[in-house]
Amino acid sequence: MEPPEPPAPDAASPTEPPVAAEAVAALPEPTVTASAAPPSNDGPASAAPATAEVRPPTPWAIPPDVWPRSAELHYDVRAEMRGLGLGARATLQWQAEGPHYSATLTLGALWAQRSQRSAGDITPAGLRPAEYADQGKRTRTLRLTWASPHEPGQAQREDGRTLSPLPSGAQDRLSMFMQLGAWVTLLQPPPGARLVVPVVGLGEVQTWTFVAGEHEALELPVGTLRAVRVQRVVDGGRALGVTLWYAPAWGVLPVRVLLQETDGQRIDQSLQSGRLQTASP
Repeated sequence: MEPPEPPAPDAASPTEPPVAAEAVAALPEPTVTASAAPPSNDGPASAAPATAEVRPPTPWAIPPDVWPRSAELHYDVRAEMRGLGLGARATLQWQAEGPHYSATLTLGALWAQRSQRSAGDITPAGLRPAEYADQGKRTRTLRLTWASPHEPGQAQREDGRTLSPLPSGAQDRLSMFMQLGAWVTLLQPPPGARLVVPVVGLGEVQTWTFVAGEHEALELPVGTLRAVRVQRVVDGGRALGVTLWYAPAWGVLPVRVLLQETDGQRIDQSLQSGRLQTASP
């Protein structure tokens, strides 16, 4: 979950808020690259030279049973903001009905109330979001329209501003969590493997790169879990550091999310309890 919402920006030059419990996207033909070394566990990954490239089968078909029918995960949240240590709780809810999905992430604390929601379609290439909402002191939304033979794809904000073109396989700041989990679940990427993801934010469309790390034994409130770490590669600047961990028992849903700002703000979200109903065979 993101830090508290910053002051409202000028409509003409919106400021992109940090990702809120946000992991990913599978392109119809995703490129997975093996790198020389996985990132460390202490901060954003740095770029590493590629030594090999592996392309999954084309198209990359994700079986429907990868997506759980429903789930509700509760997280313990520890934040460091402006030199203060803060605690909170977060809940991730997931629902899949036929070819449609919805996901909601909420944060509750004395110092912040925030929620994110993503809804759209489940396709053989993964999630295809249609609506995204970020609700804090005010509500900001995106409505995604995908490309047709005659029109390019675009995302429209609540104020009418349009972000285009919308790349194939793009994810919003919440759906990317589950899409990245599908990559981990299906391909079981080796340490150093990379996935490039178009990510639609409230201000622009960016290209993010994630790199897989080693399997780790995580000590979480829910217990000890064996999980694989996936980290965003950043090359300096003000890019948000995003690290996620996925455990086999929880499938595409992250069991830990670590967000790190360049100014030292940090949010660590660890699984405390939850329930998951898998899809029917």
